[in-house]
Amino acid sequence: SPRQNRMSTDNALTVVVLLPSAEWPGLEAKPPLPAGQMHFGTSVEDFDPTILKQAGGVLWVPPASEETLKTLHAALPCCRWVHSFSAGLDSIAGFVRSLSENTHVSNGRGAFSSSLAEFAMTAMLHFNKQIPRCQQNRKTRTWDKFVMNTVRGKTLGLLGYGSIGKVDALNSPILPTSTDCLQRPWGIHPRRCHSGDSVPQNMCVMPHKNQWPWHEDS
Repeated sequence: SPRQNRMSTDNALTVVVLLPSAEWPGLEAKPPLPAGQMHFGTSVEDFDPTILKQAGGVLWVPPASEETLKTLHAALPCCRWVHSFSAGLDSIAGFVRSLSENTHVSNGRGAFSSSLAEFAMTAMLHFNKQIPRCQQNRKTRTWDKFVMNTVRGKTLGLLGYGSIGKVDALNSPILPTSTDCLQRPWGIHPRRCHSGDSVPQNMCVMPHKNQWPWHEDS
């Protein structure tokens, strides 16, 4: 039987959650559920027909398939909200395009920014500190005395100043001396950042757009 967790209050929005599997580990770590009814399943057959008729929203948890999501959504006559647990919508882009204008779509933008920013910091130190060289020396038992590089004094270039880039630039415990960023929203020329965005004092403006290998319509 499907794993289900329900929490109901008066006048609450009923939401069905499409899981990739009944053993999805997120179920064990989920925070207290918001007000409303939430029903969990891996296919349309897992949900009670009465719930499907009254559900006003669906939450998609990847990697549940787009086809399964389409089938589930088709069985929700009152659905007016679709939420993606992930930040990206690439794998369900076709489904999202097919939705009516009356359906609200949201995603988990920024949910994984800190984790990915930490990975970027790890990669930065991995190559700057020549970790592969150190690992090889350990295997060969070689005492290789070399000058260890430092991040301090270098410039961090961010090609894409989105939510992940901002975490990299603003929250890094190993900030370089300066940070160059380039943001290219649709229909807008490369520029420093969106109006109102906060940027570090040591952040520099990137070179003119003509110095970058792309065209205006790219």
